[in-house]
Amino acid sequence: MRGRAGGAGATKAAGGGGAAREAAAAKAASGGAECEAAAAKAAGSGAAREAAAAKAAGSGAAREAGSAKAARSGGAGATKAASGGGAAANKAGSAKAAGSGAARETAAAKAPPSAAQWGSVCAALQKWREGLQGGEGGAGRPPEPSVTTIAERYQGDPWAVLASTILSLRTKDEVTLEASKRLLEKAPGPRELAEIPESQVAALAYPAGFYRNKAASLKKIAGILLERHGGKVPADMGELLALPGVGRKTANLVLIEAFGLPAICVDIHVHRISNRCGWLSSKTPDETEAILREILPKKYWKGLNALLVLYGQRLCRPVSPRCSLCVIAAQCMRAGVERSR
Repeated sequence: MRGRAGGAGATKAAGGGGAAREAAAAKAASGGAECEAAAAKAAGSGAAREAAAAKAAGSGAAREAGSAKAARSGGAGATKAASGGGAAANKAGSAKAAGSGAARETAAAKAPPSAAQWGSVCAALQKWREGLQGGEGGAGRPPEPSVTTIAERYQGDPWAVLASTILSLRTKDEVTLEASKRLLEKAPGPRELAEIPESQVAALAYPAGFYRNKAASLKKIAGILLERHGGKVPADMGELLALPGVGRKTANLVLIEAFGLPAICVDIHVHRISNRCGWLSSKTPDETEAILREILPKKYWKGLNALLVLYGQRLCRPVSPRCSLCVIAAQCMRAGVERSR
């Protein structure tokens, strides 16, 4: 019985083993089919890769052809560009050289006078001034600017110089002289002016330009001088500029005429003539003063205003200057002059 059971078990085991082998074989066959499918897929991928490679090769060939064409076109364009660029560069270089030459000529023409040339200019102006006989058709000494005349008459009194300088702004010399005399007769110092009503100061200043504004400034100045400076006019640019109605022109003129200090008073005549002659290039009188301080020898500072003011009134006028009579023509560029006599 155990023999039959063993045989049956062996038979079953054998049968089970065969089934297992059949299943394994089927699985292997299935695996083979999967391998074949994978191989086919790989083959397909390979074919795709070959097609892609062929396409890439075609694109590469196209690119090579394009590159060859571009190289030919680029070579021709580069040759043309190089030729054109060279010509343009040569032309630009020539223009730049010409421009540089013009700039050098302009710079040379605008170079400020040397010390010797300044001396010649001032000597020529002084000689011309001394040759005047009290003006055209007159007799006696040449007319002095109104403030200079007041300074001489009042022996350089700082208050007289300051008051007349304020009255002189935008006012003719003859009017300034008369107004200054009237004012200084009533108010020879800041204390006396402080005691006069502003309306009376204005009446004394009339008909000077902006006489009401000037009267108000003089009243304020008198008060400040009494309060801060012991009733005296300061001999300092900063202190003078701190006074109402006092600008650089007024301050410089006070320093020159009242204290004999080196300063440059720049009014419309000095500003105009300095630019017209090409000694400098500026937009405002203050800018002109700053440049003159750098290029004009100090020994000519004080006298420049008196020389150029009279010259600007008589010959170097704003419109149609009398260039045919100019005594400093050798040092004048006639900048901006369109018509002259």
